[in-house]
Amino acid sequence: MGKLVLIVVTLAVMWSGWWLFASNALEQRVTKVVETRRASGWQVEIGSRERLGFPAMLHTRLTGVTIAPPPAQRSQTELTGSIAALRIDISALPYWPGYATLSSPVLQFDVAAPGFQAAVKANDIVADLRLRPGLRGEIESLSLNSDEWEFTSPLTGKIGGQGIEIGAVQQSRQLPIYDIKATFDEVSPDASILSLLGLSEDWSQPLDIATADLTLTFDRPWGRDAFGPIRPQPRVIDLHQAELAWKSIAARASGTLTVAEDGVLTGTLSLEVDDWPTLLDMASTAGYLPSDFRPQAEQMLKGLSQMSGKTTGLDLTISITDGQMAMGFIPLGHAPRIILR
Repeated sequence: MGKLVLIVVTLAVMWSGWWLFASNALEQRVTKVVETRRASGWQVEIGSRERLGFPAMLHTRLTGVTIAPPPAQRSQTELTGSIAALRIDISALPYWPGYATLSSPVLQFDVAAPGFQAAVKANDIVADLRLRPGLRGEIESLSLNSDEWEFTSPLTGKIGGQGIEIGAVQQSRQLPIYDIKATFDEVSPDASILSLLGLSEDWSQPLDIATADLTLTFDRPWGRDAFGPIRPQPRVIDLHQAELAWKSIAARASGTLTVAEDGVLTGTLSLEVDDWPTLLDMASTAGYLPSDFRPQAEQMLKGLSQMSGKTTGLDLTISITDGQMAMGFIPLGHAPRIILR
């Protein structure tokens, strides 16, 4: 009996020592990420830290968290984002901290770009990170789930949903290729949007489908070093299908785009649209389409629809060459540059 007690005590002391070592490592990792962001000019504020989870988990709780980009990036010349959360919990397994989970009861994400502002608020958000064993710590998979969420911008008004499911999985070790799937549950527009578009209450029901399925190829795998000053950059975007469906309206997109080192896009996108007359009515009612241009737009869409062999549907091909978008001989302007910062 005495030997058994000695063995249990010895194992408990060894486990406690290992837990303390691993917990310190997690704390140091969080500190390093914060210091790296601050050294790059980011404004990172953390009200308090608390170490929890003994003996089963490594758990760090952060409260009063705000993360904002450098003032130079907020000069309305590029896309920027900031994060605010009353509480963020970071937990991991003691025997392999490469399996980590980040969660927050409420998280606010603000996005700004030239001529565009938006805010995303998500409840009960959970992100699961899985790193491959090794010095590089390549990301094997990353998933994000949340309950209710809201998207608000001056352009769209308020749009809400009952859940988000996003997952990214590395195809194979050392390959910078990731399969990504996203599903947005019960996406519903605000009443102000229905009024703006001149829609009846029948349109207040949630979208039937809001999904995306794509594969991204980067210039190097995502790993521990990816959160330093230089990010892995996308080089190929293979959109298998993105689909939105709302009552009689539906849109499906697919195609492959290459991304140059300076973020310029080249490639082709195929777009299928159902019930374009209703979409045209929405654009006209909301004021996005000038009334004197309505007849020309309708004739053009009728012609494109007939070329597709449809009455109210469209099959369109958008070509992008060196960042310039066009639909046949019709120029559509500049495509956005894709650069992760």
